[in-house]
Amino acid sequence: MDEAEEFKREREEQFGGKIRFMSYARYVGEAGGTKPLNIGGLLFVINDTIHFEDFESQNSLMSLMGQKKKYTKTEFSIELGDISVLKEVREKNANECVSGVIHENGILNAPGGLAALFFKSVVQLVLNNKPSLFFDFLDKEGFKTVVNEYMLRPE
Repeated sequence: MDEAEEFKREREEQFGGKIRFMSYARYVGEAGGTKPLNIGGLLFVINDTIHFEDFESQNSLMSLMGQKKKYTKTEFSIELGDISVLKEVREKNANECVSGVIHENGILNAPGGLAALFFKSVVQLVLNNKPSLFFDFLDKEGFKTVVNEYMLRPE
């Protein structure tokens, strides 16, 4: 069994369900934080919960020079039901929001059409009674589909 399959099996066992969606994601940060975090990792959905987990990266050049950066694991979960709005926003605005320069309610949607070619966009998860979270995804459309399917599901 390869590492990816082992990871999936372990997480499915740990969280009691099948992985419905999994993608590499970059966690930009939380609204009102101090600075963009830009942590790469795996984001996956099991049952109705989104999980994010990063992994220690090995920088060969730094280790050759005898320098090792202290690693702190980032791992958290969000219930799909806690998301009130999912929208694409300009990455620049997301970074400003994470840095506390602009408020999360002041972020406009990312431009569409031809203008979208000139601006990098990320996903803003507007949460109920919590600060927004910002992510960039390898499979952005797949993530949006999972969230929209949940939001449209009859109660």
